[in-house]
Amino acid sequence: MQYLLNLDCKNIEIYGYDNCQIVLPNEPILTLVGPLNVVQIAETTLLNLTNYPTLIGSLGHKLRTNFGNGVKFVDEDSCYAQSPYGGVLGIKYACVALNTSKLFIY
Repeated sequence: MQYLLNLDCKNIEIYGYDNCQIVLPNEPILTLVGPLNVVQIAETTLLNLTNYPTLIGSLGHKLRTNFGNGVKFVDEDSCYAQSPYGGVLGIKYACVALNTSKLFIY
């Protein structure tokens, strides 16, 4: 426990994409450089914060690309989210990915 209290994150360098830059498949979104023990702790948090938004965002973009702008999308699965906040975040990420301010909810 004392080790975690004295942990110093000043030596970590984080590299990533700029806003609105295209991300290619099988390419890292973020790259962390620094001491292994510190980077592994930071990586866990960053993976949890980025995996779900990128999953929902890429799926929404794929749907919009395949079906076009004339199709309305309906959310039926937010009731299965792990928490109400998770459901709201899923809808938020889907609206951003679908480039819309409206997502119909049952």
